[in-house]
Amino acid sequence: MTSSYMPVFYAGRRIAETIAMSLNVPLYATDHQQGHIQAALYNKQMPQKQFCAVHLSGGTSEVLLVEEKETEFKVRIIAQSTDINAGQFIDRLGVLMGCPFPAGKYIDKKAIEYTGERLTLPISAAMDQCSFSGCEAAATREYQNSVNEDKLSEAIMSAVARTVA
Repeated sequence: MTSSYMPVFYAGRRIAETIAMSLNVPLYATDHQQGHIQAALYNKQMPQKQFCAVHLSGGTSEVLLVEEKETEFKVRIIAQSTDINAGQFIDRLGVLMGCPFPAGKYIDKKAIEYTGERLTLPISAAMDQCSFSGCEAAATREYQNSVNEDKLSEAIMSAVARTVA
């Protein structure tokens, strides 16, 4: 059985084990990271046995080296955020701008619709780590200085993309 690096998922695993034992059926366990990788590969042909995956969410900002095994993926984190995650950054600014939580789809929509002069937020990224808290502080200052929300949304999404790149 694979384990999860996120303790919140242990409760779900225990429920699944209980149901499987009660019904006398096999349990095929996976974890949070495996689920995201499988979801991204759904209906895709992947001839490579090893590849990189990027997982950005409110709880994770990681670049993963993934090796396909017979029944699961062997996953090694090769880069990650040292503070808040990309999703937290986006959600915090979205909520500040009055968007519903989670705010990602609203910030994304505003960013796509913006066509004016671009605002560049500072990023902090190295080969194996990144940080979004400084970018969040800069974006918050821009918001407090009454920058156009669509312009700020485009800058937020651009900062995440530049950080990953």
